[in-house]
Amino acid sequence: MRKFYRVSKLLAAFLAFMLLVTGCSQSGSSNSTGSSNITVGVCLSSFHAGFMTAVNQAVTDKGKELGITVNVSNANGDASVQADNMQNYITQGVSAIVINPIDSNGIIPSIQQANSKGIPVFIIDTDAAGGEIINRNATDNIKAGKTAADYIAEKLKGKNSEYKGTVVNLAGKISQASGYERDKGFMD
Repeated sequence: MRKFYRVSKLLAAFLAFMLLVTGCSQSGSSNSTGSSNITVGVCLSSFHAGFMTAVNQAVTDKGKELGITVNVSNANGDASVQADNMQNYITQGVSAIVINPIDSNGIIPSIQQANSKGIPVFIIDTDAAGGEIINRNATDNIKAGKTAADYIAEKLKGKNSEYKGTVVNLAGKISQASGYERDKGFMD
């Protein structure tokens, strides 16, 4: 968990930097403390995975540190809820949206709507199949799947380099690009 938290803190710092680089703060006015009125909507797929819980905490903490309002929504694994959460952020006119898509294709209309409103969209981990994305911070999921398969194969290798055992591949959500890519890497 400590490693995930460290990675999440780096991700939060990176996202905050990208917001400043892309000019999100230009539309916000300054308050008396000199900080900008930046609001970032963060659409997470679920808090069930330790990594996403760590991302939630890291972006919230970094937002406080930088004087940025960070609103995090939890879709609980439901793509339609995530699309609604994103729609709410678009209606609120947030400065930027960070999303971890549940359905790589299903989220395209929401991303395109944010694009049409001039709201920059950033991706965490799972890619989207369309729309304009400012940046994606993710794992090489094909390599991760291959690494997992290689590790399991090594553990199943017996004497004389013969493999013995049965492997079940629990692929995850194939509607997510990350799930599809991990499965592909594992099966290749």
